[in-house]
Amino acid sequence: MADGMKLSRESLQAALLKRGAIWAPNDAGHWIAVEALPELGPIRPRRPLKDLFAPPRREIARWKAGAGPAEIEPAKPDETPGSVFGVRPCDARALLLLDRAFLQAPYVDPHYKARRESLLLVGVACQPGPTCYCGVFGFGPDDKDAVDVMLTPQADGFVAQASSARGKEFLASVGGTAVPLAAPRPGPRPEWWTGLPDPKALYANFDHPIWRELGTSCMNCGVCTQYCPTCQCFTIDDESFRARSSGCASSTIASARTSPAWRAGTTRARSRPVGCASACCTSSPTFPRRTRVWLAAPAAAAAWTCARSTGTCSPTYSRS
Repeated sequence: MADGMKLSRESLQAALLKRGAIWAPNDAGHWIAVEALPELGPIRPRRPLKDLFAPPRREIARWKAGAGPAEIEPAKPDETPGSVFGVRPCDARALLLLDRAFLQAPYVDPHYKARRESLLLVGVACQPGPTCYCGVFGFGPDDKDAVDVMLTPQADGFVAQASSARGKEFLASVGGTAVPLAAPRPGPRPEWWTGLPDPKALYANFDHPIWRELGTSCMNCGVCTQYCPTCQCFTIDDESFRARSSGCASSTIASARTSPAWRAGTTRARSRPVGCASACCTSSPTFPRRTRVWLAAPAAAAAWTCARSTGTCSPTYSRS
């Protein structure tokens, strides 16, 4: 059996704090910054891990329009080092699918890339519950393929195993005692899955008419984009600084306008939509990922921004 490393909770915590902020799920299952490693127990995050890498709302550029072409200043990606503690194998696997969307050339998302490179993923093996089905997808509760370090809880600490070069470097800085690793456990395949098609069969039915039929009942509330761990949907909104300072009660999503009241603002990417009740939002498209090329081409961005002249809407969510 491969060797693992026995770590005390105290030494692990000290090493993680040395790296920077530690993110972990709280009792409600939300990812928060912590000062001490929590006792996870049966906690499974309710919010997806992607909140730390592709948050629901973030600034991607600031722009200022004058008589000539708009001046666009892309936001600097967050490269602050830190770590994520308590990552379950299934949540980590979801990031591998997001990597395929946001890290493959030529449309690499610099913000997502920066967070992936700066946050160390520390997984914790879990005890599968009655609703778990990771075995259906070919992995189990000890799977380490999608994290940097996998921890197996013990009465007096953890047994750690590195699964990436960054993970090996981190464990070397912590130090510990070499111990044998137990054989990985198979993932559960619940009885209710019996008789259902293999997940790969979905790809063969990607354009099946049933999806259009199910889509007709969609209210466009956007909850699916917030909670699905692999959803890549987003849109790009322009917010006017002048509108905010003039006493508007809610955030304003707008196209670039020619009125003096709409001369400067912030461009943000957000998962679409986020509780917007306006008709213009519910009918607006979800822009494909290729529009992110504008981060490296401000001239194209200015042309795209000026082309959006279809009005404004007032969402019901609060400003981030």
